[in-house]
Amino acid sequence: MKAAVAFVARPETKAQLLEGLSPGQREEVFATGKVRRFFARQVVQHAGDPATRLCLLRSGRAQYFIISDEGEKIILHWIVPGDCFGLAAIMAEQHSYLIDVEMVESGSVMTWDRGSIRALALRIPRLIENTLKLTYDGFMRLICVHLNLNCQSAAHRLRQTIVDLSYGIGRVAPHGVEIDITNEELASMARITLFTASRYLSEWQRRGFIEKKRGAILVRSPQRLLSFDI
Repeated sequence: MKAAVAFVARPETKAQLLEGLSPGQREEVFATGKVRRFFARQVVQHAGDPATRLCLLRSGRAQYFIISDEGEKIILHWIVPGDCFGLAAIMAEQHSYLIDVEMVESGSVMTWDRGSIRALALRIPRLIENTLKLTYDGFMRLICVHLNLNCQSAAHRLRQTIVDLSYGIGRVAPHGVEIDITNEELASMARITLFTASRYLSEWQRRGFIEKKRGAILVRSPQRLLSFDI
């Protein structure tokens, strides 16, 4: 894995949705989309609503989440600049969103209504191929989560979550990689209790692998955290 690299100027130009498109095709896609501003904690996509728009995050940070039958908010995955969501909008038949999306940090989103993105896909078939690749990647991520839940310990799931976040949303700091995340969010993503997450984090801080901060953790070495014996 490679460490996260900050997007410059136009992060959407690096989006996987646009891979393989010519400069002219990219400009056509950009010209058709609309940029909207969203604030932190604002829900951008509601599960169950008709999939009427496809979105690409330009700045800020968002997250996929669901609400359990018991009313618990479960975080599934982070969304960073260059990532797309609402891919169901490109399908021929009308479908509903399967998952909620919430902004974690204020930022901007480029959106395409269903009619516009489908018209673009008919003119630029590579958009369909890229959408299928994004769907494939999401399915592979789901498989990994399922395997971790059934085959790995709570400690391993928490470590893997921290390492994945280090490479996904981490910022290079003087003494490691800093991740803006709370204990509650880590516990939700690793599918463990808050008590268990806090216990392991305290132990790993004592051993020098991480440093806990308010609303963040500093990972001194993601590779070392993942490789040490529990």
